Amino acid sequence: MSLGKMVSRYLCAGAIGFLVAMVFATDSSQAAEPVTVRAGEHADFARIVVDLPRPIGYTARITGEQLTLSFDEAVSGDASGVERVLDKHIRRAAFADDRQMIVDLTGPHSMKNFVNEGSIVIDLRPTAPTGNPAA
Repeated sequence: MSLGKMVSRYLCAGAIGFLVAMVFATDSSQAAEPVTVRAGEHADFARIVVDLPRPIGYTARITGEQLTLSFDEAVSGDASGVERVLDKHIRRAAFADDRQMIVDLTGPHSMKNFVNEGSIVIDLRPTAPTGNPAA
Protein backbone atom coordinates (compact mmCIF):
# COMPACT_ATOMS: atom_id res chain seq x y z
CA MET A 1 0.00 0.00 0.00
CA SER A 2 1.35 3.41 -0.91
CA LEU A 3 2.09 6.03 1.69
CA GLY A 4 -0.61 8.32 0.21
CA LYS A 5 -3.33 5.68 0.58
CA MET A 6 -2.28 4.93 4.17
CA VAL A 7 -2.42 8.62 5.08
CA SER A 8 -5.85 8.93 3.41
CA ARG A 9 -7.17 5.94 5.37
CA TYR A 10 -5.88 7.29 8.68
CA LEU A 11 -7.33 10.72 7.99
CA CYS A 12 -10.68 9.23 7.00
CA ALA A 13 -10.75 6.99 10.08
CA GLY A 14 -9.75 9.94 12.25
CA ALA A 15 -12.51 12.11 10.79
CA ILE A 16 -15.12 9.40 11.35
CA GLY A 17 -13.89 8.88 14.90
CA PHE A 18 -14.06 12.61 15.55
CA LEU A 19 -17.64 12.83 14.24
CA VAL A 20 -18.77 9.86 16.33
CA ALA A 21 -17.16 11.39 19.43
CA MET A 22 -18.92 14.71 18.77
CA VAL A 23 -22.29 13.00 18.49
CA PHE A 24 -21.85 11.26 21.84
CA ALA A 25 -20.27 14.27 23.53
CA THR A 26 -23.09 16.61 22.54
CA ASP A 27 -25.97 16.60 25.00
CA SER A 28 -29.13 16.36 22.92
CA SER A 29 -31.37 17.56 25.75
CA GLN A 30 -31.83 21.26 26.27
CA ALA A 31 -30.75 22.89 29.48
CA ALA A 32 -33.63 23.91 31.70
CA GLU A 33 -34.62 27.56 31.32
CA PRO A 34 -34.45 29.43 34.65
CA VAL A 35 -37.79 30.93 35.71
CA THR A 36 -38.77 33.13 38.63
CA VAL A 37 -42.00 32.38 40.49
CA ARG A 38 -43.65 35.13 42.52
CA ALA A 39 -47.02 35.68 44.12
CA GLY A 40 -49.29 38.36 45.47
CA GLU A 41 -52.56 38.61 47.38
CA HIS A 42 -55.15 40.96 45.87
CA ALA A 43 -58.54 42.10 47.21
CA ASP A 44 -60.58 39.31 45.63
CA PHE A 45 -58.03 36.92 44.13
CA ALA A 46 -54.55 35.44 44.54
CA ARG A 47 -51.99 35.80 41.75
CA ILE A 48 -49.07 33.56 40.79
CA VAL A 49 -46.64 34.88 38.18
CA VAL A 50 -43.98 32.82 36.41
CA ASP A 51 -41.42 35.10 34.78
CA LEU A 52 -39.96 33.45 31.68
CA PRO A 53 -36.64 34.32 30.01
CA ARG A 54 -38.33 33.90 26.62
CA PRO A 55 -41.73 32.68 25.34
CA ILE A 56 -42.41 29.08 26.42
CA GLY A 57 -45.71 27.30 25.76
CA TYR A 58 -47.71 26.09 28.74
CA THR A 59 -51.02 24.66 29.88
CA ALA A 60 -52.70 25.28 33.22
CA ARG A 61 -55.50 23.24 34.74
CA ILE A 62 -57.17 22.69 38.07
CA THR A 63 -58.22 19.16 38.97
CA GLY A 64 -59.96 18.95 42.32
CA GLU A 65 -57.83 21.06 44.64
CA GLN A 66 -54.64 20.91 42.59
CA LEU A 67 -53.32 23.34 40.00
CA THR A 68 -50.93 21.87 37.46
CA LEU A 69 -48.84 24.17 35.31
CA SER A 70 -47.17 22.21 32.49
CA PHE A 71 -44.43 23.72 30.34
CA ASP A 72 -43.62 22.77 26.74
CA GLU A 73 -39.89 22.96 27.54
CA ALA A 74 -37.68 22.21 30.53
CA VAL A 75 -37.62 24.95 33.19
CA SER A 76 -36.11 25.28 36.63
CA GLY A 77 -37.11 27.47 39.52
CA ASP A 78 -38.21 27.65 43.13
CA ALA A 79 -41.93 27.89 43.89
CA SER A 80 -41.69 27.61 47.68
CA GLY A 81 -42.22 31.35 48.23
CA VAL A 82 -45.69 31.10 46.72
CA GLU A 83 -47.09 29.09 49.63
CA ARG A 84 -45.75 31.60 52.18
CA VAL A 85 -47.31 34.59 50.41
CA LEU A 86 -50.61 32.88 49.53
CA ASP A 87 -51.10 30.63 52.57
CA LYS A 88 -54.88 31.26 52.56
CA HIS A 89 -55.06 29.68 49.09
CA ILE A 90 -52.08 27.34 48.79
CA ARG A 91 -50.87 24.44 50.93
CA ARG A 92 -47.81 23.61 48.86
CA ALA A 93 -46.18 24.73 45.61
CA ALA A 94 -43.24 22.95 44.00
CA PHE A 95 -41.77 21.84 40.70
CA ALA A 96 -42.58 18.14 40.28
CA ASP A 97 -39.98 17.89 37.51
CA ASP A 98 -38.48 20.20 34.90
CA ARG A 99 -41.79 20.51 33.01
CA GLN A 100 -44.45 20.74 35.76
CA MET A 101 -45.23 22.94 38.70
CA ILE A 102 -47.80 21.51 41.11
CA VAL A 103 -49.79 23.75 43.45
CA ASP A 104 -51.92 22.14 46.16
CA LEU A 105 -54.82 24.46 46.93
CA THR A 106 -56.55 24.91 50.32
CA GLY A 107 -59.98 24.37 48.74
CA PRO A 108 -61.91 24.76 45.49
CA HIS A 109 -60.72 27.63 43.30
CA SER A 110 -61.48 28.96 39.84
CA MET A 111 -58.60 30.00 37.64
CA LYS A 112 -57.90 32.55 34.95
CA ASN A 113 -54.54 32.37 33.16
CA PHE A 114 -52.86 34.49 30.53
CA VAL A 115 -49.49 35.79 29.36
CA ASN A 116 -48.53 39.35 30.19
CA GLU A 117 -45.24 40.86 29.00
CA GLY A 118 -43.62 37.44 28.69
CA SER A 119 -44.82 36.14 32.06
CA ILE A 120 -47.44 33.49 32.79
CA VAL A 121 -50.09 34.91 35.11
CA ILE A 122 -52.45 32.68 37.11
CA ASP A 123 -55.31 34.28 39.03
CA LEU A 124 -57.05 32.10 41.62
CA ARG A 125 -60.41 32.83 43.23
CA PRO A 126 -61.96 30.70 45.98
CA THR A 127 -65.24 29.08 44.96
CA ALA A 128 -67.97 27.34 46.90
CA PRO A 129 -67.46 23.59 47.20
CA THR A 130 -69.41 21.58 44.64
CA GLY A 131 -71.58 18.64 45.50
CA ASN A 132 -74.84 18.00 47.26
CA PRO A 133 -75.61 20.10 50.31
CA ALA A 134 -76.33 18.15 53.46
CA ALA A 135 -80.05 17.54 53.90
